Amino acid sequence: MAPPVAQQHDAGIFLRLSRSRTMAHRAAGSLLRNNQILGGIGMANKTGSTLLAVISLIAVVGCSSSEPAQTAGTETKAPPAPSNEPVTLSILFDTGVPTDAEFDEIYVKPLKQKYPNITLQRVTGKIEEMVAAKTVPDIIYSFTGRMYLYDNLKILQDMTALAKKNGFDVNRIDPVVLDSIYLTKPGQLMAIPFAMNFGALYYNTDLFDKFGVSYPSDGLTWDQTIDIGKRLTRVDGGVQYRGFHAYGLTRMQRVIGNTYYDPKTLKGTLTSPEWKFIFDTFMKIYTIPGNETKNPPTDGGDGPFMKEKVLAMLASNNYFPQLEVATKDGLNWDVAQFPSLPQRPNVFTDVDAHQFVIPNTTKHMDAAMQAIATFTSEDVQLLGARKYAKLSPLKDPKFKQQLGADLPYLKGKKIASIFKSSIGISPFRDEYAGQAGTILNDEFLQAYQGKKDINSALRDADERLNKYIAENPKK
Repeated sequence: MAPPVAQQHDAGIFLRLSRSRTMAHRAAGSLLRNNQILGGIGMANKTGSTLLAVISLIAVVGCSSSEPAQTAGTETKAPPAPSNEPVTLSILFDTGVPTDAEFDEIYVKPLKQKYPNITLQRVTGKIEEMVAAKTVPDIIYSFTGRMYLYDNLKILQDMTALAKKNGFDVNRIDPVVLDSIYLTKPGQLMAIPFAMNFGALYYNTDLFDKFGVSYPSDGLTWDQTIDIGKRLTRVDGGVQYRGFHAYGLTRMQRVIGNTYYDPKTLKGTLTSPEWKFIFDTFMKIYTIPGNETKNPPTDGGDGPFMKEKVLAMLASNNYFPQLEVATKDGLNWDVAQFPSLPQRPNVFTDVDAHQFVIPNTTKHMDAAMQAIATFTSEDVQLLGARKYAKLSPLKDPKFKQQLGADLPYLKGKKIASIFKSSIGISPFRDEYAGQAGTILNDEFLQAYQGKKDINSALRDADERLNKYIAENPKK
């Protein structure tokens, strides 16, 4: 597992998260490695403060207790005897809305089989309006980047005791994923993960064959991938072929681990060497003659790759579900390891999880937790992995090994290449980080269109973020 990366938090947050010497040493190692990573892009001046934070972290936690190390949720209890009282649970999919067939197979049937008294009802709407109308659902299915909204709406709760009461063992979860959840409220279980995103390099084998270029190997750096993209970008038979597309300007931040703003000073950090590196890298990709696109920061690349079949390589998230139709429509493709940074090899993203929240307003706490325990059970997680290509957050390696095993169109694909990379710890992304992403996308587009240079774009982005923070203080 790749080392966790500290973003928008310091040793103090790690200290609050670390309830044992084991977690403290893991956090300390993370800080040291993060310093080395950032130093490779121009942040070596942080070495002294990082070392001091590490020493303090280990010393304080090392002296705090002589009790054996335990992870929150270890002392699980046997789940209570199932109730026969009929319960209807409402669930809101705030992201990743399943098809009717998937909803029935992944959620409804397993829950009804284990708890015949519980009926699951899907609801729709905006959570802000639901809070105002006091019609908040019993379960919310969302993702990491929405947690700040639920926190602002004051509907989150620490589910640690509820999980223990109902026999839910959090130690089945990948510890990096669990640590990221604890960042929402230090040490508190505010969500339970269901599925994980990942990064991969998808490529059109027909285009590589057509132009006589070797397929991309695992372990490529971004610069090497860009060079391959240059070789594949050309006009042939009156058709413009593009060599390489990378989805999401700010998704590279998930790899590097740099910040949007300093949480102590509440000042932007968008003029840092890391953001300059990200802007420069994306400019390299989209100024290749013939590889231009209208809006590089947000264009997905799925259309040119899956429908038009004119894009040779796409570095993006989990596209396996969408690739079924594309494969039937004649796309011949395979997958390789996500490109790496020399300073951060073999990392494709930080924790990007779809997860469940039980709002503090529900009248059916136990039933909601029993439902989530069912959805995250080994059987359901294996079903999701094998049939729906959902990457499980559970730490047992069999879930990665069986990803897409029941999907004929994934047979023979080099899926194992994806997991030569791994995830790093994710920060708690708040509204400031979200606004910073929007600002950065806009400023990069202006630089891409020649309206300003990159340094000016980053300075303007920083000024805009600082203005937003000043005008929108946290409550």
